Amino acid sequence: MMTIEATDLAYSPKTATAEVAISDQYAIGRSLFVVTAIDNDRDVPVSTDTPNAEFDYMVDPDYPNAARFFDVTKDGLVYVRDSLTEADGRSVFEFYIVSIDRSWQPLGDRTYVEVDITYTGLKVVFGFIQPIYRVSILENVEGDEAFGESYPIIQLGLANINSNRIVLCEIIYVNDVFRGTIGFLDYFGVRTTPALACEVYAKVPLDRDQIGGGVYNVTVRSQQPNRIKRQVQETAVTIANTWETAYVIITVMDANDNAPKFVYPLYPETILTEFYVGIVAIDAAANTETVQVQAFDRDEGEYGRITFFVEQEYGNDIPGFNISQDGTISTQNEVIKRRLDKEDKHYRLLVIAQDNAPQDIQKGTRTRAFINIVENKNIFVLELKNLDPVRAVANKELIRQMLQETTERIVLVHKIVGRRFLKEGNILDVDSKGTDVQFVILTDEKRLEINNELDILTSGAGSAPQEILENLRDLLDNVGDVESIHVPYNPSDVSGMSDVLGGTVVRLTKTYRWWLDDPWVALLIMAGIIILVCIVTLIILGMSWNRYSDYISHYTRFPQELRETSRLHQPTKLPQGI
Repeated sequence: MMTIEATDLAYSPKTATAEVAISDQYAIGRSLFVVTAIDNDRDVPVSTDTPNAEFDYMVDPDYPNAARFFDVTKDGLVYVRDSLTEADGRSVFEFYIVSIDRSWQPLGDRTYVEVDITYTGLKVVFGFIQPIYRVSILENVEGDEAFGESYPIIQLGLANINSNRIVLCEIIYVNDVFRGTIGFLDYFGVRTTPALACEVYAKVPLDRDQIGGGVYNVTVRSQQPNRIKRQVQETAVTIANTWETAYVIITVMDANDNAPKFVYPLYPETILTEFYVGIVAIDAAANTETVQVQAFDRDEGEYGRITFFVEQEYGNDIPGFNISQDGTISTQNEVIKRRLDKEDKHYRLLVIAQDNAPQDIQKGTRTRAFINIVENKNIFVLELKNLDPVRAVANKELIRQMLQETTERIVLVHKIVGRRFLKEGNILDVDSKGTDVQFVILTDEKRLEINNELDILTSGAGSAPQEILENLRDLLDNVGDVESIHVPYNPSDVSGMSDVLGGTVVRLTKTYRWWLDDPWVALLIMAGIIILVCIVTLIILGMSWNRYSDYISHYTRFPQELRETSRLHQPTKLPQGI
């Protein structure tokens, strides 16, 4: 170790000399030994943590042959820089490792190195240092202007480069598609770097959803002009510690670049329907399903997993709504008819689909759902023969779409039941081989039509016009026989139910109890009765007061007249014996 005076504030390597024996088959990048230097400035308070106490290593530039084949890292690790088979045949490389500080007036030191080389007589082949590379990148990353708007992906190391220092790189396949294919060069390219490596780059932002499913296998070939031919001529023995081609497996990782998207039901083409509509019966229980929304997200993992939320924008608090994670909107509470009689039975809900990415990159989409409460006055009945309810359920969506095509309005199916009909004596019976499809029709305001006010399907007699029936018969010819379209049977027209429906022959009437069914009317009637009683009471009080006043006036006048006209007489003595 060299000794430097303290006043010079220089530094010297701990290892004064290093001697190592290697062969010409040492791979590029293989480490040989370590040199270490210490800067005395680190013990000086004013120089601690300043460039005066920091230094760098290098191979002494006065030895260019050694600098070609050997190099040293910033930590003092000396390694093989280039293939030793290209050496000029010398058996010993003698050179110095220099360490220089970073002060404004640099000081340095050096250590002597000897590297003994044994030549095996074997020649190695130029090529990639490994056959397979794997790399992951984020999708839709924009290119860098410094690289001509391209996006560098990976550099492929090369070994055994000859003295002419010319390297050619090219892509020959992407996902087993040959380079001559149209569009091949739209995605990837390869170029030779100043450090003589093959750098694969993306020409455009790569989307995980593009062709390839987010995984690309890029095959790259490297060449040096006349290199292999000359090597074969020079030696009869060659070894292959490199690869002419390399496979680059590029995985495009999800970057949450997609927001959830809703999928809407098929509604008439004339209606812009980026919304959902649902219905619920007037007597529905709590947790009754109204409509199911659907959404998807092209991202993967948590980025593509959707959570639904629902908020009520319009409508009273009866019954309230929840949404499950499969998108089903259900009632929170029981629908109670008497509480809704004077309320608007129409609800507008805000539905939110949100992915589960971290909050700072989270994305969501909104839509609306309109829910209506169905009453008997809103229901239309499509009567089908030769189609049992089981097959009708299987064709439910087809039937709904055919009704929509006929009416050019949004149609929702309320219930599918066995075909009801009235037999002799107005007894309600069921035909298990036929089907009644109960449906509702929406107005342009997303509210339910009244079945006796709509001319599209029903006339005043309650049956559909003939042209509508014929149209439906053509559309549903392969499903079932369209018999009629009518409104539900009026209970006043039904005198009883058949045994199949589980009823006895009794007249179906509705008991109207105004004090339960319509409390506001009851209040008004009670108020009227109270007012009437008050009026009668006032009349009676008035008449009584008049009679009392007349009596008082007569009573006060009669005694005065009596005093003025009356005389007191001695009573006549009655005869004896009487």
